[in-house]
Amino acid sequence: MTVRIVLLGAALAIAACAKSEPPPNAPCTVGEIRCSFDGTSEETCTMKDTGAILWEKQVCAGGARCDAQQQRCIDLCGACDQPPSVCHKSTGTCWNGKCQYELADGKACDDGNPCTENDFCQSGACRAGPPKTCDQVPGDRCVDASKLQAYAATGVCKNGACDYPSATVNCALGCENGKCKGDPCQGVTCNQPPSSCHQAVGICSGGVCTYLPDDGKGCDDGDPCTASDSCVAGACRGTAIVCDKPPANTCKNANTLVSNSTQGTCKLGQCEYTKSEVPCSHGCDSSAGACKGDPCANVTCNNPPSGCYKAQGTCSNGSCTYAPDNGKSCSDGNPCTQNDKCTNGTCSGSQIVCNTPPSNTCKDANTLTVFTAPGSCNSQGSCAYASADVTCPFGCDGATGTCKGDPCATVTCDSPPNTQCYSTPGICSGGNCTYLPKSGVTCDDNNPCTHTDVCNSAGQCAGTSYSCSDSLVCTTDTCDGNGGCTFPVAQGSCLLTINYVKTCFQSGAQKSGNACQYCDPTKSQSTWSVSSGTQVQSWSFDDNTLQGWTVVPNPDTPASPVTWQVDSQRAHSGQYSLYFGNPTTRTFDDPGLRVRATLVSPTVTPPSGQGKLCLELAYFKDTENTGLWDILTVRINNGGTKTDVWVASDEVNRGDTLGTFLVISADVSAAAGSAVTFEIEFDSVDDFLNGYEGVYIDSVRLLSNCTP
Repeated sequence: MTVRIVLLGAALAIAACAKSEPPPNAPCTVGEIRCSFDGTSEETCTMKDTGAILWEKQVCAGGARCDAQQQRCIDLCGACDQPPSVCHKSTGTCWNGKCQYELADGKACDDGNPCTENDFCQSGACRAGPPKTCDQVPGDRCVDASKLQAYAATGVCKNGACDYPSATVNCALGCENGKCKGDPCQGVTCNQPPSSCHQAVGICSGGVCTYLPDDGKGCDDGDPCTASDSCVAGACRGTAIVCDKPPANTCKNANTLVSNSTQGTCKLGQCEYTKSEVPCSHGCDSSAGACKGDPCANVTCNNPPSGCYKAQGTCSNGSCTYAPDNGKSCSDGNPCTQNDKCTNGTCSGSQIVCNTPPSNTCKDANTLTVFTAPGSCNSQGSCAYASADVTCPFGCDGATGTCKGDPCATVTCDSPPNTQCYSTPGICSGGNCTYLPKSGVTCDDNNPCTHTDVCNSAGQCAGTSYSCSDSLVCTTDTCDGNGGCTFPVAQGSCLLTINYVKTCFQSGAQKSGNACQYCDPTKSQSTWSVSSGTQVQSWSFDDNTLQGWTVVPNPDTPASPVTWQVDSQRAHSGQYSLYFGNPTTRTFDDPGLRVRATLVSPTVTPPSGQGKLCLELAYFKDTENTGLWDILTVRINNGGTKTDVWVASDEVNRGDTLGTFLVISADVSAAAGSAVTFEIEFDSVDDFLNGYEGVYIDSVRLLSNCTP
């Protein structure tokens, strides 16, 4: 007996194979070893991608699926009570989602020939039984004085009834009592037919026996690859067995289809079909018994969501994505904007400013129409200004657009240009008020982008101008009026530091090269948010062990005390985490040496066909503040091919995580269906400035069906 040891999560499970299988709907447990019995040599243990199933050391019968929530075997086929023919057992068994029926050899059946009896099943077909016996021959009789009606000793079955051939014999000496007088056939026995396809008893005439063909009689032509053998014109002939019902195609594994030839060959009465293995580039569909098609085969990506996206998109898993066409001229549909351009898929322009009203005019001899600014932009994209009619007691001057006469008679000069920088009351002269400026007095010019505002000798409030700009489209450049600036991030956007450069992202934007991290302003506008999904496997390290992870030390200094180990100093959850550093000094400094080591996970097979796969972890980092040294990297190792999927310097762009754990997620969909390991490496790169605390890793999870 062969026993296979398989590492599942943090437990080492050993089980022997059992020769029997439980019925569907039997209780079962997910997470143990799946065993099967090949029936020919040894028992072997195998693993399925979806996990192992154990029922009292036995698997669910017929490939039934174990439901983890219901804790029982689920029958994938339903009732198997529709056999392909009467020569198969009426009740089948479920295997790989299809009903299988055993042959009912020896079972009574009807081959459709009424002239055979005791028909029986053989190799899934109804075989002919022995021919119906016709031996109740009517007696010979004299038709008249010289003619005898003679019957054959054996009849022939036709449509289920016996027909007895007869012949009229002329009796040269006369007929009497059913016999010819002086008949030369007297005493002749006709019972030696030339073959089994002639009637056993012949007819004697003139002393010579004649045997009629026994057509329709069952026989055996000696060829096991013919069926329904019967006599035709005195010879035994059968119908060749046609092998045109091959077994259904099956999936050997996730990417290989086992195909059967459409035409088989009969050997010793059994049909044999040629099997061939066909590679499936997009996976094998076990329920259909066929290769899956390319989801992008018939997809044309030429329908972008708006004119602010590239006309041609790219297809992935049957869905199209389009890149924004930034800088493209467009129209946002607003007549009151100008210089409209595309930015991140949205068309927008700068607002039309209405600050130039028309000159005042005389409405009539005593009325002045005064226009005021600012105006407003109308639906035609033109500026409209509010107006007011002013009565001119001394008449309206059309040439100057002012009221005539001496306005001082009614002017009180209590409305200076501004109350901050002019004294009141003023002095009226020629209808105009003059106000003395209050030079040097502190004031507010209502411009937040000036500071230290004071009144000048011209009566104006003015301050020292300054400007605020961070050159980012997702922030609002704001002066605080005291010489300072603020740059709040706009709603629906994230401001993240990528490679030490602040970069704007719209809500839902994914991190370049990592589809498991995206911008979600409702969670954070300053850090990447991580995708959520269904947990496949996790490592918490809260049992104070590596839980199957191994440590590959620095090959140059394998004995260095600076390496990975389980530690209780810090943890994201629970009590323990994995720490890179020297637990005695609480630094990762080994004087004069470059330090590095790699954590290697147990071998796992991420599931295929379950959407986006993400590797999530929490990390705490206190290292040198640069992206060129003290590098923390996560990668996939697939059979020796290593692929980096996340680097810490891309995340925080500084040497520490500000004294807390950050949760990140890396896209590992490329590992779907493959046996891989995950590696977490820290490398100081040099021996300089290594006196920081180091790195902690905790709460590692493998997720499937991740969204968004």
